[in-house]
Amino acid sequence: MSITQVLFFLTCLFFVGLGILYGRRSTDRPIWERLGIAALPFLGCTVAWHWVVSLTFQARSSFWSKESLAAAMGLSYGYGLSYPTPVGPLGDMIDGPVSTLAYWPVVFLGHSGFQILVTRGLSLCYYYGPAAWLLLRNEERLGGREWDQDQDEDQRRSRPRLGSLLLFIAFVLLTTNFRALRFSPTEVHADSPALALAVLAVVLMVRGGGGQNPWTGSLALILAVLAVWAQQLTVPLLLIVLPAYALVTGARTSLYRLVVPGFVGGLALTLIFLTAFDWQWLGFGGGVPSLATPLWGKGWVNFLAPLIVFQERHASLLFLLAVGFVGRIGALCDDQAGSRAASARFQRGDADWIVFLIVGLAELPFSVLGGFGGVANGHTMAFSLYFLSLGSLLMLKPLLGLGGGGGQEQEPTRDLYPWSWYLIIGLNLMLATIQDEALGIALVDRKGTGRATVVAEWSPPLLPPCSPGPRALHSPPPRV
Repeated sequence: MSITQVLFFLTCLFFVGLGILYGRRSTDRPIWERLGIAALPFLGCTVAWHWVVSLTFQARSSFWSKESLAAAMGLSYGYGLSYPTPVGPLGDMIDGPVSTLAYWPVVFLGHSGFQILVTRGLSLCYYYGPAAWLLLRNEERLGGREWDQDQDEDQRRSRPRLGSLLLFIAFVLLTTNFRALRFSPTEVHADSPALALAVLAVVLMVRGGGGQNPWTGSLALILAVLAVWAQQLTVPLLLIVLPAYALVTGARTSLYRLVVPGFVGGLALTLIFLTAFDWQWLGFGGGVPSLATPLWGKGWVNFLAPLIVFQERHASLLFLLAVGFVGRIGALCDDQAGSRAASARFQRGDADWIVFLIVGLAELPFSVLGGFGGVANGHTMAFSLYFLSLGSLLMLKPLLGLGGGGGQEQEPTRDLYPWSWYLIIGLNLMLATIQDEALGIALVDRKGTGRATVVAEWSPPLLPPCSPGPRALHSPPPRV
């Protein structure tokens, strides 16, 4: 057993004991919150170890850790993103320039090993940053009701923060449980910047007033254009979901005020990218490989197979969606709750989870088709699973009491739906146990001539021993 495995095992035991200690001391809280406090240290330890392994150990032999970074470094030496077949360096970059520009500043930082570590960390920030803001943010106003000023400050801030942490950890563990989602945040390529821009576009459109606010709506459309220029699979968000939501929420009365600024801004960005990155071969690299996928030669079973795999591999997400829907409907129809169930109603201020679920469903056929080319490594499903996971957790957020109660005589909604706490805590513990098993396997120090050869071949002299990377990035690329 290696030192790393011993450290992993001991830290898990330590944080399990620490959680039990804190849980025993929290006698003034309800039982479901005490369980959450007891589980939180172990869950946080699992998430931290996952990020450490993703940033360092798995960077040893992960060839995907250099894709967008190699393209960004090529730009710094005067290369383009795409070239015709007979000329230029051979590359596999078929995504838009925004994903490359998202990592471009890192090429000026130190040697290649440090650059790979920084870009992998930056990819994690792009991926988890918007979700952390949505799930960890304390809602001072939810469902149209303010927190009562006389309520205890600890009840107003600390307790919702515990539920928010459990929700965010659930999102992280869901992403580590799904292969497609695990690939997207831990490797350096186009998915993370595209998903971050897409989430910002949805939040700006929904929380900015939808079609009634043309300025935020136009800015949301411009962000969606940038998302498409980062990864083509975000096209449904730009062409279907955001325009439909704007029309439903009042854009029909002043359609030109929304369409004209958004269209002009998106067209300007498109012209800038086409001019700066050689429009002829940029369009070829981004479009032809996607269009050349042999779809018509496949039978109907091939199109049905991804849905069967989706059902088999993502049962926890489907379970969370089903229970969340039942819980929201039950809260809406709960006669005993009365006005206290207002935070669970489908109102515009709480509509972002609905839009995220719609985006996930709209992305599903494009994600399935994107995986037929055989080069996507399964990560195209992330563009559907990401929004479905985020929407399902946002759907449960009011049921955890992360919002206002409505008055002194009313208890917060947290006391009405303790089952939602048990659901999130149980799901987190189940996924964390699976993740710990996977981390233990990943930390096994496998020895042998094959492994030694690969590590020696891909280890530049200045790289730290925990994270070697491509030697090709260590020197300027040859001129062709």
